[in-house]
Amino acid sequence: MSDTQIRVFSLNCWGLKYVSKDRKGRISAIAGFLARADYDIVALQELWVYADYELVRASVAKRLPYAKFFYSGALGAGLAIFTRYPIVGATIQPYSLNGSPIDVAAGDWFVGKAATAVLITHPVLGQVQVFNTHLFAKGGEGGPEHHRAHRLVNAWEFAKLAKQAAEIGRYVIAAGDFNSIPTTLPMTIIRDHAALTDAWSSTHSVPTPTAATASFAPQEAIETYGVTADSPLNTYSAGKSLDVHARAAQGKRLDYIFFRNPLVPSSLRTTSGCTTPPALPSLVCIDSRVLLTEPIPGTNFSYSDHFGLEATLVIQHPEAKDNTLSDEVSKSDQLMPSLSAAADPASSAPKSPHLSVAHTTA
Repeated sequence: MSDTQIRVFSLNCWGLKYVSKDRKGRISAIAGFLARADYDIVALQELWVYADYELVRASVAKRLPYAKFFYSGALGAGLAIFTRYPIVGATIQPYSLNGSPIDVAAGDWFVGKAATAVLITHPVLGQVQVFNTHLFAKGGEGGPEHHRAHRLVNAWEFAKLAKQAAEIGRYVIAAGDFNSIPTTLPMTIIRDHAALTDAWSSTHSVPTPTAATASFAPQEAIETYGVTADSPLNTYSAGKSLDVHARAAQGKRLDYIFFRNPLVPSSLRTTSGCTTPPALPSLVCIDSRVLLTEPIPGTNFSYSDHFGLEATLVIQHPEAKDNTLSDEVSKSDQLMPSLSAAADPASSAPKSPHLSVAHTTA
């Protein structure tokens, strides 16, 4: 364990009860993998069955003692966050557009797709807001537009929440299944409006997929493009009819890990226009990888219909600056708890029965 870096993992578990193939065996394998790993923050999507959440929580309790399972809609958001750091608040914001109740097969309306977050206290960074989400599924890159509009609204609302967290002085880490490839408008909004840094893009030189690159071997495509879905290497998508975007990159990158530093109050900005106060440390990504690309040992099926994604963020400390600026930042930090409580009532609200330390009863 180290307080100078944060290791983050994200996975869409494909955990629909009665519907998802091999669910129990796959969730058990995912729990075992996480128990052996050394992550500091884990964000899981499509973990809809509470017993599956409890299995994962029990498996990772020694390393990740704090956890939150989120409820939304009629069937639940399917989102959970596990962390090594104490959770002091939690929020869930259902998206205003979530499909139609008539579209029973899709299910987005019934589960209540949402932006979820926990507020954690880090020994070096202080307050860190960790987001987990799963955007509206239908529409893809080719429409129809009335479906794509739902995901676009999801992206806009998610970006606003992430931006607001940074504006009140919090570090932001965001992960999830965004159901969008990097070049789409939803991802552009999330990156640009919220000023979020994409962990994969910051550690890889990613070329634009073309017909020529479609000749990449599937593993090479994963390592080049960060493919997490619709890969020929995934047993649940092998042989699947793929659209032009998936064929161009031997799959799609739909899963992301983002991060950003707190916004600098204008009164503390230097003439260089920096976006992080010199007295505060910064998050920098040094590594990002796609994982769980092989079948589960001893079986002939994958961990999920998505691959896992990890990122290693390091905390960089700035050089010492003049005492005046340091004093200003110190005063600002002293005001932050009251500011945060005012901006996020959930952080001071009674603890949810589902916001728990692993050894307590949820």
